[in-house]
Amino acid sequence: MANYKSKFWILIIFVLFILGSGCTSQPEATGDATALLSSPTGEAVPTRTAVPPTLTPTSAVQVQAGELEDIQISFWHPWTGELNDLVDELVSEFNRENTYGIRVSHESHRDRITEDLRSSATTGDSPDLIAAYPQEINGWSAFGDFVVDIHTYSDDPIWGLDDSARSELAVSVGPGLPVIGSAYYIFYNQTWAEELGFDAPPSTPDEFEDQACTASAQRNDGLGGWVVNTQPTGLLSWIYVFDGRVTNAQGEYRFDTTQVESAFTFLHGMLDKGCAWVSPELFPNQAFAERQALFYESSVAGIPYQAQSFEEADNLDEWMLIPYPAESGDAVIVTYAHQLAILNTTEVNQLAAWVFANWLMEPERQAALAQAGGRLPVRMDSVEYVEDEDGPSQWQDALNWLPNIQTEPTQASWEDIRWALSDAGNQLFDPGTAAVDIPAILIQLQMVAEEVQALTP
Repeated sequence: MANYKSKFWILIIFVLFILGSGCTSQPEATGDATALLSSPTGEAVPTRTAVPPTLTPTSAVQVQAGELEDIQISFWHPWTGELNDLVDELVSEFNRENTYGIRVSHESHRDRITEDLRSSATTGDSPDLIAAYPQEINGWSAFGDFVVDIHTYSDDPIWGLDDSARSELAVSVGPGLPVIGSAYYIFYNQTWAEELGFDAPPSTPDEFEDQACTASAQRNDGLGGWVVNTQPTGLLSWIYVFDGRVTNAQGEYRFDTTQVESAFTFLHGMLDKGCAWVSPELFPNQAFAERQALFYESSVAGIPYQAQSFEEADNLDEWMLIPYPAESGDAVIVTYAHQLAILNTTEVNQLAAWVFANWLMEPERQAALAQAGGRLPVRMDSVEYVEDEDGPSQWQDALNWLPNIQTEPTQASWEDIRWALSDAGNQLFDPGTAAVDIPAILIQLQMVAEEVQALTP
């Protein structure tokens, strides 16, 4: 009986202890992710808070991977020569190795892309994927609902670009996926410049003018400085040098600005001071190789032709590609890049086209495309896949400036307006044009741009 009572009182004491512990005050809330509870000893003990479940990303593309098997897609592009040959090799590689079973065929349409695409709208023989300039792609809206929004695929959490690819792009996505670019540079005779007393390329417009004027003064025959260039990308580069932009936030063209006038005034001043001259040749490669110019402008595709001219002139001068020297001291490089557009066909074919396009964006393939075409890759990390001996030193110069790349406008109207800019450049360097005529030239250019934009879809 005594043993029974003893057990009874132990049970009562235990119950009272449990009830009493429930009345103990709780710790104050803190900003920590871990809550605190009191232990039987009175010490604070951390406990884990519930971790929300990780959400599995879902695709907006309503096609399963298995549906891609044996899908045939057609790829049109404008490339010829070595670049077309490389595309043939890459297509064969993709057809052999892609795990989806997609089959790609390709055709080179040279400069007939838009014309042939217009014809295909009536024949029904349209491609699934096409390479063209962005203003061309935007212009195809006049034919109807031709082009798929590339962001449907590039931004998709399952099928889209990974974070690495997106961070390495030198050219933004839209309206297509950038695939290969070219850009304008200043070709610079480094050996001659050093003989003139300059130990570095110019980094500002004033330094550019100083070197050009010094070269002209040495020759004293009207040549020697900068060869005038009125190509649209070159003129646009000089506008960017003076912190100008030719479109505003609303996409409207603005050529009647202080910055554009400053660029035109600077260029005209070079001619007025005898530090620039107009070449009768569209490509003054020979003049540059014969020291008739310290500077001239060309695209990166002009490198092999310039190298040939130096060889023909038996000139051992060192020459290089440099960026346009901005007032801020920053480098300016303007690119015009081909982009891959997916045409509105079927959801399965569209996804298959994206898979191939995204495959072409791998850095090693970007390097191969750029080398074969004498162009620029659009992924900055592709440079590490280019060996120094795989290209001329001047091409390496061009690659070094990929992080500084800026782009031309992408509106459909730019296809015509860029040549209106070139016409304005021809007026600027006409012998009868004075500095006071520059505002009138830009007002006329502005009027043309507004008219063209109003008439372009």
